[in-house]
Amino acid sequence: MKINKVYLFALPLGQQLVQAEWNTLFHPLSLAEQHRILQYKHWQDRQRALLGNTLIQWALQKVLGNYPIQMKRDANGRPYIISDNWKGDINLSHSGKWIVVALTTKGRVGIDVEEIIPLSEEVIFSAMTQAELAIVNSEDNPNRLQAFYELWTLKEAIFKTGLFLNSSPHLIDTSTINNNLTTRLIYLDKQHPVSICWDRMLTHLSIIILNRNQLLIH
Repeated sequence: MKINKVYLFALPLGQQLVQAEWNTLFHPLSLAEQHRILQYKHWQDRQRALLGNTLIQWALQKVLGNYPIQMKRDANGRPYIISDNWKGDINLSHSGKWIVVALTTKGRVGIDVEEIIPLSEEVIFSAMTQAELAIVNSEDNPNRLQAFYELWTLKEAIFKTGLFLNSSPHLIDTSTINNNLTTRLIYLDKQHPVSICWDRMLTHLSIIILNRNQLLIH
């Protein structure tokens, strides 16, 4: 059986793009994508949207070369690829200082990155199942918050594969996920855990950390 390939591409948000850098990345986009990006009020959010879009295009060309594809977005804004033969999937997430893209050559993939910041007990309680709360509460501070975010990124990644009918990642129960899914947790730095989930067992995972210069000269 041919081994499925999964890629995780990560890019720091970095300092604000200078105008020339912005123009290089922004002007090649479709009018629809340009309009979507400009809807954001703060420069950090606009830059995340722009770099996320560019990172998707970079990842697709890195993996697929000049294979003819067309990127669209569903009703929830999730990017997907239109192609006659490609059976893979792509997913995007960003939080804090990082933007991440997951790409699989077959099947479905979901990814989530979160910045570890303080949360209220109410938020933690509402986001976890009883089994997950038991895991979180078994950790002594300060690891308790870290345990929460590790579980939350996992729930989000599973949800974002689109393989479940749950209307919210809150309803995903990580203790009951079947064996047909593969998950992986990594840390980009001490404050940013990333979970990735895919639905093929025989898989090679590649992790690629980029900088913005690689996007600008691409």
